Parts: sequence; structure tokens; C-alpha cells
Amino acid sequence: MSYVLHFWQQPADQALPTSVRAADQLLSQLRQTQPGQNPAFINLAERLTRRYPCICSDKAERMPESEWAWSDGPLNGKTEAAVYGIGLNVERLDEVRPFVIEQAKALGLNVMDEQAGEVFLAEGTVLAMPRPASAKPQKDYDDVPTRAALDKIVFERLTPFLAEYGFKAKKSDHSFKRTFPAGWQIISIASGDTWPREAGFSLGLEVRWHEAALLIDSIIRPDEPPQQGKHRPTGCSPQPRWMDEIGAFQDDHKCFVIYSYSDIDAMMARVFEVLQTRLLPILEKCKTLKGLDEVLNSLPLEKSIFQNMSMFAFRNLIVAYLAQSPNLEGVCREIEEERTRYPNANIEVYKCLDYVRQRMQPASA
Repeated sequence: MSYVLHFWQQPADQALPTSVRAADQLLSQLRQTQPGQNPAFINLAERLTRRYPCICSDKAERMPESEWAWSDGPLNGKTEAAVYGIGLNVERLDEVRPFVIEQAKALGLNVMDEQAGEVFLAEGTVLAMPRPASAKPQKDYDDVPTRAALDKIVFERLTPFLAEYGFKAKKSDHSFKRTFPAGWQIISIASGDTWPREAGFSLGLEVRWHEAALLIDSIIRPDEPPQQGKHRPTGCSPQPRWMDEIGAFQDDHKCFVIYSYSDIDAMMARVFEVLQTRLLPILEKCKTLKGLDEVLNSLPLEKSIFQNMSMFAFRNLIVAYLAQSPNLEGVCREIEEERTRYPNANIEVYKCLDYVRQRMQPASA
């Protein structure tokens, strides 16, 4: 599974963010722009791949996947966008993540880690999500699980539970995958940094509908061999998007947090409850094209539990097109409004929009 870090260079006319929320809002704005190639992104990629080879390189092809530092490729820094993202292999996260952050800051780049709720500014400041004021006092910090220990416990507890729903466990990255003829679904564990008094994790999900993913690739990557995109999802959703209620043991963030090993049983009972009442019904619905469309394309699109507008809107659009969704026209109009405001951003989305609009014309004539 992938653990994504995002990088940006602070605009000269804007003050540095002073909170994770402010940084997130800034990145949302920057993602709408296409200022042209930032040489710092290419320099960063060169520095990173000197130590850890790109997964598309000959050297990486001779390595087992578990030894790869990256989850995606090519890692070359080439982008016209103002924000650049890199996927890290979760199996090597503790080793690779600090190195990536160090190299990015040395080049004057700021780093957003959405999974951990942290921002690392190039000038040295570290921003973090506020921790709950109601944290239990804990005299023995050794009683708080490390990230690795919590990952292992949660994975072992979830394995038999999710097996009953057809999910196969993948120990190498602590994820669970269920396949069906039209696609696959993945539930993944994402642990945050262990704080002195607590440890926490969230559950992310990915879904793929093969027909939609292949059509998207044929439109925006026509020269790429079809097999190269076989791991690309049709929808991704971190826990804060798919949970519509407060997570266990934490009042202000939708994640699961514990303060000692003694909290684990109660926490897992809560996890099982949330899976049964919220996540698994969503995934069951996504096993049909009509159901996937209904989950992806609630209007306005910002209501969707999946990452949607801006750079990911082509997923919503193509699924709506294939499903002959009653919301297809509405999805097109939302993207067209975005295109009016930001004509030079999200070019891949606009390619898919043109594809769909061309094929809608005969029906409306």
C-alpha cells in the first residue's frame, strides 16, 4: 500500500501556514494551478533515487517488491503542477520517510503528511494536528504501543474478521484485498506517529472497477501498456471521508486512538462495529456499477466519500458515464465550472470530460 507525501514551494506573496488545517487549505488552492515545472521537484527526485532506486529502474526490477522504497513510479519530479506527490512503501516507512522529509527541506520544499496530520516547513517548523485535551494521564509510557506493535495487533485482529467477508490478508503491507470479476477492494491500516501518551491508526479503502480504470487509462495515457495501470484504483477514501461519525476514543478526529495496551480490546470492538455498520455496507454496494456510481457521485461531488474533485474527478465522471448515471449531466457541469475557473489545471480530467461530452451529443440531439 502507498503512504503519500506532498511537496510544495511556498508562494512568495503568501505567508507560511501556521496550522495543518491552514496548510491543507493552501494545498487545495495550489492544486488548482499549473505554474510549470519546478526544478526543485526534479532535484528532489534525483536525490531520493540516488539512495533508493525508482521502481521503474532496472535495479528495482531485480529487487523484491518488499525492498522497494516507493509505491509508484516513475519517480522523476516531472510535473507542471504546483504540488508534487510521492508514494512511499509502508514496509520501509520508518526508514525512508525521515530521509525524504530531510531532502525536501534542504531544497526549500515544504512537506505535507496527511496520514500523520503533520506538516514540515522548509524553515524548520513542524505543524501537527492538535492532540485531544482529554488524554488519559499515563505514568508508564512503555505501555503505549509503538506504531509497529499497533499495526501488528490490529492486523492480527482484523484478519479472521475480514476473512468472513472474503478479504485476504497481505502481511507485507498490513492490508486486506477482496476481488470479484469486475474489480477489487482494499482495506488498509495507516498508523500515525506514536505520541508519548497515545497511539492511533485509521483505515483507508480503495476500490477498482476494471472497465472504468481501463477506459480512464486509454483516454489520459493512450501510449501506456494496459498492464502498467493494473494497480490503479477507481476510488480512494481515507478514514475521515468514509466515516460519518466520531472515531473511537478521540473527540476531534476521525481515527482510532488508545493510551495503553489495556485499551486495545475496547478499541477493536469499536473498529468491528464501525466496519459492520459503515464501511462494509459501502464496499458491498460498490460491487455493482450502479452502486459504485451512487457512492461516487452524490451531488455536489464534495459530498462523496471518495476523493473526487480537482485531479481525481475523472474517476467520478467515467463511472457515471459507464453507469448511465442520472447524475452524469450534473457531474459534467461541476467539472465544467471548475474548468471555467482553472482552465489550465487538471488537464487529465478535462480530457475525460471532452471524451464523455462528445459521446453525449447524439443522445441530446
